[in-house]
Amino acid sequence: MSVLCLGEVWLELNAATAPELTETFRAQTGGWGADFCRQYAALGGQAALLAQLGADPFGRKLAARLARDGVDCSLLCFTDAFPTPVVFTGADTALPYRAHTAGLALGPEQLEAAPFRGASAFCFSSAGLVDSPLRLAHLEALATARDAGALCCYLPRLAQAVPYWPQREALCQTALQFLDRADVLFLEESDLLLLFGSRELRTALFALFTVLLSCAKPGQLAAKVSPIEAVRYTEGSQSKKKAKRGSGRVSPFSMARANLGRSKGKTVVTVLSLSLAVVLTTITATFVGGFDMDKYLSKSICTDFVLADAGHFQVGDTFHAGMALPQEVIDQVTSQGGVAEGGKVYGMTTAVQEGVTEDWFRSANQQWYTEEQMESLITGMERDAGNHLLDRAQLYGMEGFALDQLDVMAGRALHCRRV
Repeated sequence: MSVLCLGEVWLELNAATAPELTETFRAQTGGWGADFCRQYAALGGQAALLAQLGADPFGRKLAARLARDGVDCSLLCFTDAFPTPVVFTGADTALPYRAHTAGLALGPEQLEAAPFRGASAFCFSSAGLVDSPLRLAHLEALATARDAGALCCYLPRLAQAVPYWPQREALCQTALQFLDRADVLFLEESDLLLLFGSRELRTALFALFTVLLSCAKPGQLAAKVSPIEAVRYTEGSQSKKKAKRGSGRVSPFSMARANLGRSKGKTVVTVLSLSLAVVLTTITATFVGGFDMDKYLSKSICTDFVLADAGHFQVGDTFHAGMALPQEVIDQVTSQGGVAEGGKVYGMTTAVQEGVTEDWFRSANQQWYTEEQMESLITGMERDAGNHLLDRAQLYGMEGFALDQLDVMAGRALHCRRV
């Protein structure tokens, strides 16, 4: 099978690290058209490459390498008006220099119909569909290939084409426009993700599975029917009873009611399928609508907003005087309006100690110390008369609103007026 491929060929300078961080590059042949033809030829196929190179040493060297790899280079064009494109690659980064180069300058007027008549398939990808004469050449090539009876194959390869397009959105929109121009699509998972998103990917896979599942049994039954029986087949059993002729008016409702009675089994299956769809939709809507975000967050926060220094939200930071929120910041926020109620929490680190049990101390500090460090720390701590560990206390003062949000487990809350 001979394949004709329209694409680009460029000199690729590859580095082991990011291109901007190295001074040593390895020269190799790049471009989707060149890569596809080389791989196809390596598998024993006949691949002809339709592309344009600069009439310079780089262009001639790339053409010689492709011919050495078994690619038919008789359709390559060379021009003195534009240089051969160059692309720097390395560390999953591509820096293309292909604007105003020979590859994108290939126009539709340079195409001939003869090569398409001798090809079984015409293949193209997305990298060369950027706004340029090469894009117009693709449109002309598709029309010529279809007239010649060649199979038009589109391999989007969007993930590989992204670095060579100015905008990802333009790439995806152009790819969608070319999907219906191809007879065969070779889509990868990355193509579906870029074109339709992850949710659409799962939907497409689910739809494909359900269609295959629903068509499997009917397909097996249809395969056993001979062509003559298929022509003579009429749905339902032949009834010897004369059909009743009605004299009433024909309406869409009466026609639908009559059609339901033609095959009661199919009618039952259809009604059950629709009922199942309604039930699943109702369950999904109930599940999604039943999630209460406020209830979920109430376990971690009892107000709509917490205004504090950034250190307050950092794990492992203890309160200190530098973390106090300035009064002017509080006044500025409350002056914006919309604050229904609120209250301040005051903190202070002192030399005051509190007696805690050893189990509580271990559970509160186990994430900060290893077992060996914990044992050494407990051994060196002082104890009170009740054999409790004397730990440094963090003192807090709260205004009425904040204090009312607490659940008092033991004792009672004291409301004191500031003086």
